[in-house]
Amino acid sequence: MVWPDMSAYTPPTHKTEADRLASLQGPWGQSYLPPGVMAVLRMPPPWPRTFALENDLRKVWVKTATQKGFPYGPTVQRRLEGADTPGVLRCTYIFDRVAALAFEASRLRRLGAAGHPVPHVLAQSGTGMVLSDTGRSLWDMLRRKTPSWMLSEAAGIALAVLHEAGEYHGQPYPKNLTWDGQRIHFIDLEDDASAMGQTDRRLRDLWLCVHGHWPFAKAVPDLGARIANAYTVRASRAGVRDMLDRTDVMDTGRARLLHGLAGTNVNDNLRRYRWTLQSVRLGLRGRLSPL
Repeated sequence: MVWPDMSAYTPPTHKTEADRLASLQGPWGQSYLPPGVMAVLRMPPPWPRTFALENDLRKVWVKTATQKGFPYGPTVQRRLEGADTPGVLRCTYIFDRVAALAFEASRLRRLGAAGHPVPHVLAQSGTGMVLSDTGRSLWDMLRRKTPSWMLSEAAGIALAVLHEAGEYHGQPYPKNLTWDGQRIHFIDLEDDASAMGQTDRRLRDLWLCVHGHWPFAKAVPDLGARIANAYTVRASRAGVRDMLDRTDVMDTGRARLLHGLAGTNVNDNLRRYRWTLQSVRLGLRGRLSPL
């Protein structure tokens, strides 16, 4: 692949972001894009799944419909599902990657229009889209020598705000959350959990957010509980109670089986599962304990 030359790119200059948006023919129009980005989207596959284009003035991300490896976990989960599988345990992965990309672009536009912290879709083709940069991933931030664990709690609060608006993330692992220095943003919104009930979507999001912090549990054993407790700061009391009641579904043999087989190391996955379940319950109960 020949990458586009961005050396000549000069972003438009406006006093405010509103002025810049108003100067375009539509929100985040193509005049905002670095030269050659659309040419990249028209290139034949295979492309890298996600890559950045930048110069010293601007950075954008190109996301394509390329499949990154075999989706082992979702495939196992889908095959083990039965008619009686609770919604919170069902696979939400979209195996048609072109359809997944279109679904994500639609969600990003809708959430962005509602004021939620997501990347702006700057351009889109049938097999790729260009997104604005929203900072470093939470995963990268937590792997620093002196990580700020408060960012993880901020992620819990951000999820609660999203849920109270009736929305969901789908895969809020630390790698799918970013920090721009001011707020948490949501990226990789390509999972379709729309068929789930609201409580199932909320619990699944919080579960996966806590679950994704397992690699840092050795340094901060109560990090998962802190995230879940921070979530309760902006979540309704009724919603928290419903989620806590629903954790019984996660404490079953079927849940442990699906979780254990979803990775290559079954024993480690089950330890991670137990830590996640305990953390979510402790964090949610913190809000419900008598003052």
